[in-house]
Amino acid sequence: MGAQASRLLHELRGSIHFSIGDVNGFDLHRILKAVPVTPLAGVVAALTPLLIPDDLIPRQVRNIRALIVIAIVVGILAAWLFQKTVAQRLKGIFILTAAAVVTFTIHVLGFVVEPGPMGNPPVADKFLVGYLVTSEGRERLERVDALQIPRDQQVRRAGPSAIPIIYGWSYWAALTVYAASFIVIAVGVVILLTSATVAGLRS
Repeated sequence: MGAQASRLLHELRGSIHFSIGDVNGFDLHRILKAVPVTPLAGVVAALTPLLIPDDLIPRQVRNIRALIVIAIVVGILAAWLFQKTVAQRLKGIFILTAAAVVTFTIHVLGFVVEPGPMGNPPVADKFLVGYLVTSEGRERLERVDALQIPRDQQVRRAGPSAIPIIYGWSYWAALTVYAASFIVIAVGVVILLTSATVAGLRS
């Protein structure tokens, strides 16, 4: 066990090197080939999103963890079974994953609210809201005198169950985009890391 740990540490130390010329030329395959990531390290890194505590994820999307696990397994299999095809599309996969990270970050910063402790006993939770308030949502908010207050307090007064009514189609759109970007990030990361493993083994 000690010998394996030492070898892994040596591999990780040796992985922190690639030339500036590779980055400037954006030859992603050469960059990945220069990073000999072990299969175990790749899987652990890809599973990192699943280890995020529940209180950091909106309540409505916590049930997609099972989908992410399935997507990660599919990504690992695809990266190993279709190595040549994946290697030819690494740049596109990298760009798609980066776009998903940007999209996910925008939704986290702009459309995830924390209204504060609610319920009995009080529990602090996060909730995903939509892009636009519907006409029915305006009426709902006016009834609880919450139309002109911040969104987190709107959710607190109207209740989390009212979010789909307040935001209508835009809530479902935001939920779909949030979940899809989360899954794309997980799959993209595992494909890139698995490809790096393959490149390292071939070098």
